[in-house]
Amino acid sequence: MKTSFSFTQKSTKKVPPHQLSQYSDIARKLLIHRGVYTDKEAEKILEGDYVAGLHDPFLMKDMDKAVERIVRALKEDEHVAIFSDYDADGVPGGVLLRSFFDRVGFNNVTSYIPHRGIEGFGLNKEAVEILSKKGVTLIITVDCGITDTEEVLQAKELGIDVIITDHHLPPSPLPEAYGILDPQQADCSYPFKELCGAGVAYKLVQALMTHSNIEFPEGHEKWLLDLVGIATLADMVPLIDENRIFARYGLLVLRKGRRPGLKELFLQARVDHRFVNEEDITFTVAPRINAASRMAHPDIAFALLFSSSQKEALRRALELEEINKERKTLVASIVREVKRKVSKRTLGPVIVVGDSHWKPGILGLIASALVDAFGKTVFVWGREGDGHLKGSVRSDGVMNVVELMRALPKDSFLSFGGHERSAGFSIEIDKVDVLEGLLNTHASVSFSLESDTKATKTYDAAFASSELEGKLFEEVLALAPFGVGFEKPLFKIEEARVVSLKEFGKGKNHLEVSVEGKGGVVFKSIGFFMTRKHFEKEIVPGETITLYGSLEKSYYTRRLEYRIRIEYIE
Repeated sequence: MKTSFSFTQKSTKKVPPHQLSQYSDIARKLLIHRGVYTDKEAEKILEGDYVAGLHDPFLMKDMDKAVERIVRALKEDEHVAIFSDYDADGVPGGVLLRSFFDRVGFNNVTSYIPHRGIEGFGLNKEAVEILSKKGVTLIITVDCGITDTEEVLQAKELGIDVIITDHHLPPSPLPEAYGILDPQQADCSYPFKELCGAGVAYKLVQALMTHSNIEFPEGHEKWLLDLVGIATLADMVPLIDENRIFARYGLLVLRKGRRPGLKELFLQARVDHRFVNEEDITFTVAPRINAASRMAHPDIAFALLFSSSQKEALRRALELEEINKERKTLVASIVREVKRKVSKRTLGPVIVVGDSHWKPGILGLIASALVDAFGKTVFVWGREGDGHLKGSVRSDGVMNVVELMRALPKDSFLSFGGHERSAGFSIEIDKVDVLEGLLNTHASVSFSLESDTKATKTYDAAFASSELEGKLFEEVLALAPFGVGFEKPLFKIEEARVVSLKEFGKGKNHLEVSVEGKGGVVFKSIGFFMTRKHFEKEIVPGETITLYGSLEKSYYTRRLEYRIRIEYIE
């Protein structure tokens, strides 16, 4: 399927000439486009001093109560449970907190991560009952708990105190927990509200290590930053303020290769840990952590990250690699079959597909792949655990899927929620057959959709292919890490002479276009899950193209290679 985009260049706001003058023209422009206008702001963004850049953890509401309660549990050797979410934020956060207890010599700890399909998100009554029977008297949540009012009340009735560490929006009223650490609380004075779940857990560790009764080597907490960095990048929180420090220093710790499980995971994925970057986290580490909960149990990912022995690390890395391969194979197989069937149908703006055998954990992946294939908004449903169907929704980029679901009759769904472009729902099985018709009827009425609508994207700067050189790559990448809130720069590369092109991969579904740069040096341009048919323009060696892409460094061949990640070709 050919994809069409419309590109416009970002406007550059004027700043006083004495500001940002120490940076190259391209770096200065990129900083301005990201809202950085002064030398002081640039220094904070690019240098990110660890000590000066972190806020006092005791500014967070209930931090003193949480520390007091945990210290008492350590002193009295209470049985403590760490209840964390099953994703690539909750699992590293759970390992982080468990590692802290391990390093202070406290072993009366149980780590509990719920089964994604059977137990679902957050605390559940069955788990609370299990922990109670084990003698747990304190539960600390990580990346969950803020909405679990009934479960916290149940724990309280069973004599269990609950400390919630979370970063999601709080409900009203709040759960009756012993303490709630969540910077999103309206009356919380913590100055930065955008931490991920593991980030909140790290602030708890920072606070605990200051207590006089806890012996923790000064500076040793920094070795936990690899876990915070993974969670920060995987959870797509804005890379500003503390998050930027966590991402930056987390990557530095990751490059040291101190955690056996991660080192083995990188080896299996053919990633050199010495040069790991933010994209290695989002495209290599996070999918493998999430694959454990999607396909099996998140305990596998937990064991990998927590492992201290090389033998155990290798075993878990191999296990996780197989699970991830199984996940990719299953999703690819389902997507191929769905594409074959859907291609024979007359399609409206919304596609609904599903099967009672599909695991809820892979539905979002299927939906995203189908959006790419058909350019439509996609609803995908499956079933696991209870008798109700669960689904994931991905937008085509034009449609607000939450508003669309809200427009349907009230009894259409059992529940739904999410964001404009990504959401979830549950539905009774006898209502799923008419769902596509209802959605398309309301989409046609409620939304103005044009079949030839072009997605509009902005790029930072344009330059001729003859200006491509290693120095340019280094100037741009010096601003990394990139992510939400500090986006990776996109460039328009003009008059790029095509030296060669090939499609590679097992299914020949990736594209490599080599173009000529400064002094005749050849640079590879890579488009994953793209073929030459992906673009409206025919790509012919010897002719010129206009290439939209980002600049990156690759060590895949064990040596430095500057290359371009393709966004579009015209």
